Amino acid sequence: DPSVRAVVVNYRDVTEQRQAARELADQHALLSALFASVPDVLVYKDRAGLFLGGNPAFEALAGRPVAALVG
Repeated sequence: DPSVRAVVVNYRDVTEQRQAARELADQHALLSALFASVPDVLVYKDRAGLFLGGNPAFEALAGRPVAALVG
């Protein structure tokens, strides 16, 4: 509204959000490395039963890359 003659500025501190995102990424990397290092066949699915992934032992068993089997 031009009659107000003001500038409105919105801002927020995203420090905590960025820190939480970094911590989550670190945990994800750690869990991914752990999952990949298990010598037994591991497969995971969502609640609907759709295939989401597997470890390298599963890839060897399936004979195809996990990415080709997702979904």
